[in-house]
Amino acid sequence: MLSVGIKLFSAGQVQDYGSQMAAATLVLLPIIVVFLFCQRFFIENATSSGVKG
Repeated sequence: MLSVGIKLFSAGQVQDYGSQMAAATLVLLPIIVVFLFCQRFFIENATSSGVKG
């Protein structure tokens, strides 16, 4: 739904790339912050899931 909202920044032939990039950054920022805080758990699960035994 957020990507649709970002697309609404373009009106016809005129596109405001600055507003689109700012909105995309604000949408991605929480996801990046969560990944940085939980990166250790993602790496541990990825390495332990590949080991059989």
